[in-house]
Amino acid sequence: MTGRRPGRAAAVGFGSLAVAVLLTSACTIPSLTSPPWEPHAATPAGAGPCGTTREAHLVVTSVERRVTLCYERREVKSFKVRLARNGPGKIRAGDARLPLGTYKLGVPRDSEKYGLFIPIGYPTARQAAAGYTGDAIGVHGPPRATRWLGSLVDSFVKTQGCVGLATDDQMRQVAAFVRARHVRTVSIR
Repeated sequence: MTGRRPGRAAAVGFGSLAVAVLLTSACTIPSLTSPPWEPHAATPAGAGPCGTTREAHLVVTSVERRVTLCYERREVKSFKVRLARNGPGKIRAGDARLPLGTYKLGVPRDSEKYGLFIPIGYPTARQAAAGYTGDAIGVHGPPRATRWLGSLVDSFVKTQGCVGLATDDQMRQVAAFVRARHVRTVSIR
């Protein structure tokens, strides 16, 4: 063993598993080495749902059922979400549809019903002038009664017009990003 590097001796002594561990530990993984709200270097600027907007923002894609956290034109993180029971195209209060458009995003706040809630400014002034109605639309965590389901909550629970995350941990990550990056807009497509 004299003259050998410790890592090499471990790799030889423990076979291919140790080699794989050594190779893996030498790689940099953006989600582990960067703060959780920094963009991953592997995501090209302007690619994907984040587009060309440099400011931090959220993008909800109704077809893919995802919310994406965007910063510097790059995807920081993305989560699967549950959406409105009756799909996209909200026009009236109580229609259980998801509003489409770009909206102001409020400050994350505690919610007895969902743990955390981030208000979405629906309807916009233009939508209200066109007769759109509704309120209490937002991004939120799982309902308190079903949060024990974890990610399975998406299979059994729909929203009445909001964007719902499956777990409290996911919602905390979104809220932390919104607070840290002063996110003020959400685009729902």
